[in-house]
Amino acid sequence: MMEIYKRLFGVLSAAKIPFFLYKSIEQLPLDLAGVRGDLDILVSPAQLQEFVRLAKSIGFVKASPRGSLPVYLLARDDITGRLAMLDLDCQLRAGPKPRRGIRVSLPWHTFVPDFVDSPLGGLPALPPAERIIAALIMRLTARNPKQEDLDEVKGLIGAVSPGDLLGSTILRTAAPHVDVKALISDVAIAGTWPELRAAWDKKFQRALVPSLIERAANNLLDRLNPVDFSRRLMRKLTGAPLMRLGRGIEVAVLGIDGSGKSTLISNILDDHFLRLTGVKSIYLGHNHYMIPGLSAPSVFFMRIWAGRILIELLARCDRQLRYLKGLWLVWSGNVVVFDRHFHDDLIAAEQAPSPVGFVRRTLRQASKMFTPKMMRTPDLVIFLDLDGVTAFSRKADLPLDVKVAASQAYRAGLSKFLNVVTIDASQSAEQVFVNAMRALLATRSIVTSRAED
Repeated sequence: MMEIYKRLFGVLSAAKIPFFLYKSIEQLPLDLAGVRGDLDILVSPAQLQEFVRLAKSIGFVKASPRGSLPVYLLARDDITGRLAMLDLDCQLRAGPKPRRGIRVSLPWHTFVPDFVDSPLGGLPALPPAERIIAALIMRLTARNPKQEDLDEVKGLIGAVSPGDLLGSTILRTAAPHVDVKALISDVAIAGTWPELRAAWDKKFQRALVPSLIERAANNLLDRLNPVDFSRRLMRKLTGAPLMRLGRGIEVAVLGIDGSGKSTLISNILDDHFLRLTGVKSIYLGHNHYMIPGLSAPSVFFMRIWAGRILIELLARCDRQLRYLKGLWLVWSGNVVVFDRHFHDDLIAAEQAPSPVGFVRRTLRQASKMFTPKMMRTPDLVIFLDLDGVTAFSRKADLPLDVKVAASQAYRAGLSKFLNVVTIDASQSAEQVFVNAMRALLATRSIVTSRAED
């Protein structure tokens, strides 16, 4: 079991929040380990907001629109780095998405939980008879039901009496006219969900949902909904992530050459949780450009002063465009990691000698008019602090004295900026990544909470 789940069930137990696991119970060990899927949890409407508040207090973030159900909560386990996801609802829902389908409200006070084994002891699940009916309703009306769920239903039916199934609250609410004996017989015979669906299309499925024609028409109307269509279109155009956690955040990774910026950014981009919730990288240095030809300008242009000025202006425009692209991706809900930032320019400007003479000072001021501008303060600045000697031993691209001076300049300059987190870059790459992710996730949690408020 992942540590994040241990903490979650610990705080829920301490707060005495009742809940029920209700899907794929046989696969629960894999779900708790973060190697298979999410946890499907039912909670009473009166306890929903408190459940969400407690989950947020230990690191979960909400990934569903405000006021909508089900509520999706995501977190990243600190130890394994795996994704933890909760599918939280107050009703049993079934039917192919995105249509509304079936909704069954449950009388929570009448249920006696069936406790299933876990590393923390027993976790409450719906009673076996209720789980059987719930699984049949959800899987027979789903587009792609899982075979493992049918195997679980078969195992449960052998341990449950027909009387328990007849007394199922979900069955009485959703399909009171179903022949339970025929249901048990057909489940035992069926080898796959399609076989069971074919046998029970008239007996069972149509007692639960509208006809196939009505279902197809409802799905078509849902897909033609202008609001949903615009959201899907905007997601394609903006590069929005699969699971959007509100507004994204802007992260700047700074440090002298050899401090491990590229390694850290590569590890961040490979993180499973961030890839699902949206992560992009933008290079803001002077070695790579979006405009073709700027990386290796023509010798002819560089020989004449007008050509050099033109190349310099295009390079500055290119850098501003890259920055604007990053802000667009932040607005789309991504974590955007900038490799270098405008902070580097400000630190370098402080170390540069002042121009001598009226003409040189005038040219310096005129040049600032065309300098790319930082439009907002980054939500997080990760400074990889490394002394010049160690940096030189890692990457001897500049003289030692230049590396030492640059290290001192960064340490002095970054103390004047906001949202700076300093990480000792002399540690291993794994430890640097752990520290950086801790700061990044904490920042994202704060930004997400502000947006919800």
